[in-house]
Amino acid sequence: MAVSKRLFSGMTGASMALCLSLGTVSSTMAHTTLKQQQPAPILPGTPAGKQAQGLVDALNSGKADTLRSFVSGQMGGRLLAEIPLDSHVERLQGFGERAGKITLIRVLESSPNQIRVLIKEAKSGRDSVLYIRTTDTAPQKIDGIGISRAEPWDTLPLPEVPKGKATEKQVAEYLDAFLKPLVAADAFSGSVLVAKDGKIAYRKAFGLASRAWNAKNQPDTKFNLGSMNKMLTSVAIAQLMEQGKLKWDDTLGTSLPDWPNKDAAPKIKLSHLLMHTSGIGDYFNDDFAKASRDRFRTVADYFPLYANQPLAFEPGNRFSYSNGGFMTLGGVIEKVSGKDYFTYIRENIYTLAGMPNSDSYDLDDDIPNLATGYSYERSLTGPAPGPRKRYSNIILHVIKGGPAGGGYSTADDLFHFDQALRSGKLIKKETFERLLNANGAEKNDSKADKRAYGFGFQTEWKNGQRIVGHSGGFPGINSNLDMYLESGWTVVVLRNYDSGASAVSDHLKDWLTR
Repeated sequence: MAVSKRLFSGMTGASMALCLSLGTVSSTMAHTTLKQQQPAPILPGTPAGKQAQGLVDALNSGKADTLRSFVSGQMGGRLLAEIPLDSHVERLQGFGERAGKITLIRVLESSPNQIRVLIKEAKSGRDSVLYIRTTDTAPQKIDGIGISRAEPWDTLPLPEVPKGKATEKQVAEYLDAFLKPLVAADAFSGSVLVAKDGKIAYRKAFGLASRAWNAKNQPDTKFNLGSMNKMLTSVAIAQLMEQGKLKWDDTLGTSLPDWPNKDAAPKIKLSHLLMHTSGIGDYFNDDFAKASRDRFRTVADYFPLYANQPLAFEPGNRFSYSNGGFMTLGGVIEKVSGKDYFTYIRENIYTLAGMPNSDSYDLDDDIPNLATGYSYERSLTGPAPGPRKRYSNIILHVIKGGPAGGGYSTADDLFHFDQALRSGKLIKKETFERLLNANGAEKNDSKADKRAYGFGFQTEWKNGQRIVGHSGGFPGINSNLDMYLESGWTVVVLRNYDSGASAVSDHLKDWLTR
């Protein structure tokens, strides 16, 4: 799923990471990738660069009052509303005490409002990555912050993107050179597909689908999608709207009359659920962590985890990424279509788009050519103590994915999904545009880079071009689909490791939009 407060609570302890309400996954971040070995002892004078420097100075001061003053003065109101000031200070102070003096090594990515910086921790000698995002408007306070262990793609000498406009041959050659050191360092395991104007230019797989059986990943291996299933749920809702069975402004009380929270149901519109502005929370909570995964096989099985919880805010007031909201949409699809969610998606998306190797499988069945996920996390509360080691995620994840994520697909099938959306095979082209143009995701005619979340789709502008799709992440899962609507490129990256899909797809964005 996207980075959320689950990850905030799930990355504490010796290998602590702070992920404070990032909102959407960082693979959607508009950025400029700098040369990997270029020293950057002085951070850029951008809003994000200044805030990063301020945080480093506050941590290096070793003074609790200085750190508290920085947090209270520079963090945006949304962050402080979601997580109390004392919690921010406590976590950052704990990191500072364990890290010791922080030394800046180099800037990894930088844009006016976002920055990633490679840092060295004096006490542990470990390389880490500091991430800062600021608000778009003045005063530009910190809107997202993260400190995580550096990964090989942050530290290895990787090839620079060629100059000029990309060709299919150049992209294939670059990906081979880019992925080779990552695979050698056991930093990439998965499948990559790149196409141009509907023709595949690159299609390869790396690493192992099963370490126990030494089974290699193949281009047609089935990988867990994480939150990418949200696109399918969004398209299904759009199909039912085209049939006149639903409307954007239908309330939850109208479309799902049995919804248990009777106070919230009349306030929540389908558009709120699709845009993550409903106020509904997440089902990855303590009750889920303590429960047997066997309890959750149908859409309705998840409702007791979150449905009766008070709304976090009045619907429509703000954005807060919600897996529960999309699970609820799955219930709407079942009620309106008269079919269970999985059958509807199978008949109306997978079959129509030509996706024979995609589904939400029951993981206690023997599914051929299915990749096992491997994670450094051994539980939902954080990494295991001791030396860093990858564990199977089989006991962490859901036993059957659904409307919010957790289904499986292949790089080939996702390419077919991309082509079916572009051609109007699944929904009308104007309906697809409607899914993209929500929550401020209007067409951007300028050269400014920015991003937005529409109705179940993420939209990013790079060099004035739109890149749409979705990403997904969970322990042992990382996936990404980028559809370049203007230039005709398609990029699919599927991994059965914790992260790294964006390390591939993000390095291509500036090049493919030239």
